[in-house]
Amino acid sequence: MRPPTPLIIRILACICPFFLTAHKAPAQSPLVPLLHYEPAIVRLEGIVHSQKSPGPPNYDQTSSTETWYYLLLKQPVSVAPNRGDQINSKAEAGVKKIQLILSSREAHTLLGKRVIIDGTLFHAHTGHHHTQIVLQPSALFVQIGS
Repeated sequence: MRPPTPLIIRILACICPFFLTAHKAPAQSPLVPLLHYEPAIVRLEGIVHSQKSPGPPNYDQTSSTETWYYLLLKQPVSVAPNRGDQINSKAEAGVKKIQLILSSREAHTLLGKRVIIDGTLFHAHTGHHHTQIVLQPSALFVQIGS
């Protein structure tokens, strides 16, 4: 067997460090939960907030405003895509704010409170959806002391 030529040694010296560092996991990378769109039921924890945004008919500054409610999550989540599902086919990562499908009456008693909500997720697909991920609650628990 012939010894490697200086050119091969230089090429290996350049690319070996790349392979050794490019595939290392980030140090101290926090684990982000991976959730799934409907029909999977998820449980999320956070604080309920409200926000006003332009509403119908054009969803711009010339339109009326609509109040919507969202959950500011205790920790960010990621959502895996549903392949073959037209609405829920997009993955989302690092999500901290999720719109809640709640009536004003339901939401009013929850504003500013820490809650745990069970429900199903779907991806935004209308002008009424103000975050990339939307939660349809099926059960809601207010945490004691919030």
